[in-house]
Amino acid sequence: MQERTWRVGLALMLTLCFAVELAAHGGGYTAAAPGPARSGGAGTGGLGMAPPSQSTVATAAGDLFDSWEFWWQVNRDRFLDLKGRQLTASIRTGGPSFPTGRGRSYTPSSAKERLRREVQRDVVPAMLAMLEGDQDSDVLAAVIIAAARSVEGDARSEVLRRAVALLAHSHPDVQTSAAISMGVLGERRATRVLVELLSDSSLGRVLVGGQQPTERVRAFAALALGMLARPQGLEALMAVLCDAPDSERELKWGAITALGMLPSDHPNAPAVCELLLEQVGTSSVDPMLRGAAVLSLGRLGRLEALPVLVKLVRAHNSSDHERRSAVIAVGLLASMKHSAALSALHRCLDNESDRPSRHFALIALGEIGARDRWPEQHAEEHERILKRLSRGLGSNGRRQSQQSWAALGAAIYGRSQLASRALLAEAIREELEDIKDPSVRSAFVLASALLGDGDASVELAALWHETRDDGLRGYVALALGMLDDSVLVEEFRALLIDPSTSAVLRRRVATALGLLRDRVSTELLIESLGNAEQLDLRAATTRGLALLGESRSLGALLQLVESGSSAGEVRAFAGVALGLLGERSELPWNEPIRAHCNYLLGFHTLNEVLGLF
Repeated sequence: MQERTWRVGLALMLTLCFAVELAAHGGGYTAAAPGPARSGGAGTGGLGMAPPSQSTVATAAGDLFDSWEFWWQVNRDRFLDLKGRQLTASIRTGGPSFPTGRGRSYTPSSAKERLRREVQRDVVPAMLAMLEGDQDSDVLAAVIIAAARSVEGDARSEVLRRAVALLAHSHPDVQTSAAISMGVLGERRATRVLVELLSDSSLGRVLVGGQQPTERVRAFAALALGMLARPQGLEALMAVLCDAPDSERELKWGAITALGMLPSDHPNAPAVCELLLEQVGTSSVDPMLRGAAVLSLGRLGRLEALPVLVKLVRAHNSSDHERRSAVIAVGLLASMKHSAALSALHRCLDNESDRPSRHFALIALGEIGARDRWPEQHAEEHERILKRLSRGLGSNGRRQSQQSWAALGAAIYGRSQLASRALLAEAIREELEDIKDPSVRSAFVLASALLGDGDASVELAALWHETRDDGLRGYVALALGMLDDSVLVEEFRALLIDPSTSAVLRRRVATALGLLRDRVSTELLIESLGNAEQLDLRAATTRGLALLGESRSLGALLQLVESGSSAGEVRAFAGVALGLLGERSELPWNEPIRAHCNYLLGFHTLNEVLGLF
């Protein structure tokens, strides 16, 4: 029976919103199939946007999902450091009467400690009560993730107990949320439960109510085991990789991805690396699964895999899945002393016909160069990378589609290589004046912010007033937030609570205000929360409160999630927002899966994780 939960509608809505943004930038869009759109709702901690299935990627990748915007959506958290900015020892204060612009007033505050204390004192007990007695599946699926990412101390045992109980729930979204929450929780005692689910044992069937665990539940159990990295769990993951048929593609993707989460110095890492290399070298393995194994080799961080990865980048007979993953993996593993790896990436840019591979290669070169702590020892290679990225910034190149990716690669490179930062910032600023395409302009705007180019602020503010393109305006707002420039803060506040503001623009304005630590926006959103009637506006309001990151939001969100008079969808939105506010780590729990991923592989489970926030 086809499921049509609120998660389906939400994922479709957000995917279409993203498609509208790209269409406004001149990109194309092919509608995603209904199947994978069910992924990525707030029920598993979401409200995000999931990419389509592999069949849809085949027709749409060139125009939509092979876009720098999608790459940024997946990788943004490690660059924004939103929570670190929100919870510094100083909080931006002042209402509209305060002077705008750089150098606004700050008031010292122990914001981080206060938020943590209030989450443990007020929010976690309320979540535990809801997990015990609430009957709404949307709320249960959202709150179990929120509780797992928030809870500390002795209450962890209670969250684990409730997660185990929810495995037997009749709704599949609740089951998958319960499974992944055990990894998010980081409770080692969950290892045995997850192994039983993964292996489809008799006890595993008892845990899910006497039925066979679905492949989706088992895939999420695999990811949770990767987060825990316990020996028993690793053995079970390796057994799945060796014994499960390729027809259980989602399950094997979960196991491969989980093994890639292992630290490179873990005692089991050499054996895992050997097994992944075996998968990559076996021609009978599904090409999509080989692509996933290639990526996990890069994430694992074992240098013995580098020659194989370089060979895949250079090979004409490797599949697109393998080559794209290999380019990403080389960017993760190689250093400036690995000349063969660098040459393979440059050759990819010169000769490769697959456009995503070339795009990923520009990012990979930027990342490799950025990591070099002794650039004077590799001056020739740095000069080559700098020349490549600088040349790519121009609009007269042979492949103008790479211009946006060159800007991002240059920004990644220059933010760490200080000797080149000013040169790249000036080149990006000058090129921005001549660019007409809104999507390319947006990439250059973002690149200026990543480089910390404060000299670009005046031009960005002018661009905000010049353009009517919501996608571009959103990136301008985000860039000003990243640059800590509050010159347009009053306009951002007005758009945040205006019901006519597009979802694209509202999301980025809220992020910008979070980066600016704007207390007034929190007050405005709390006030408007009760007045928002449309589901999408409620979703945007609750997410905006989470992005602003203040403890004052907790009461309003908690009241909403506990409200018996509100729809389950609305309550679930509030539950997700509480999880974002209470998250223990600086980056979201799914960051190890999202960052540096090959989202063009199109696995359903990957799509679901990418849609979560």
